[in-house]
Amino acid sequence: AVINYKTTLNAGTYNVVVKCLPTFAMEKERQMNYSISLNGDKLQTVNVSSEADSPAWRENVLRGFSQGETIHILRTTGAATITIELKNKNLVISQVEIYKTQ
Repeated sequence: AVINYKTTLNAGTYNVVVKCLPTFAMEKERQMNYSISLNGDKLQTVNVSSEADSPAWRENVLRGFSQGETIHILRTTGAATITIELKNKNLVISQVEIYKTQ
């Protein structure tokens, strides 16, 4: 599945946080990947999987989500599209947060 979020952003550096439901990977590779880009920049792939009963898993369950973070540079102000491609069938996004860092 591919998701496109359209918004307006000022030029600068952004941290994009993708929060996902804390689920287990179903595939044998044990990956929970998504790929993300801002305005067609280079795709970044993030794995939000964690092993059962690990410290990362316990933290994900307590806060109610697993998360991935990426940094993107937007060179011009105006319309922006965040494209997220879900790579695994049981990966569910619950929230996307965009923070301007510079």
